[in-house]
Amino acid sequence: MERFLHKPSNPNEIPIIFVRDSNGNVQKKVSVNEWNKRYSPSSLNELEIKLYRQALVYYGDKEYEKAIDLLKFLIAKTDYTHFEYIERLANIYHLTEQPAKEYQLLVNVLAVAELVKLPSGIVKKMEKRVEKVKKILFNQEK
Repeated sequence: MERFLHKPSNPNEIPIIFVRDSNGNVQKKVSVNEWNKRYSPSSLNELEIKLYRQALVYYGDKEYEKAIDLLKFLIAKTDYTHFEYIERLANIYHLTEQPAKEYQLLVNVLAVAELVKLPSGIVKKMEKRVEKVKKILFNQEK
């Protein structure tokens, strides 16, 4: 008698997603892995998500230098289009009492705000923050 080894199948390899045409007819079935390879939206970048989550872990653990490195990378990679990265980095600079770096970051973002089409609400919020940081900077220099 032959022995059959039954390898447990990976649930992501089982074809469970139905690809339909414009009329609603099922064209084919694909697995989750195949769907992610072929049809996943390009805006969803898993590496960015993982790096941002890791930066948040570092932030929570008060390992600010590591968080700063990751956030700087994410900001550069996304061309200043993700305000959450910028705001988190500015908060770290504020917590670590580095107003010059916070000011420079915010000024750089405001300089490219029109190019990357940041919403006007975010721009106003950043302008207010720049004014607060200016006051801190100029009071320290006196």
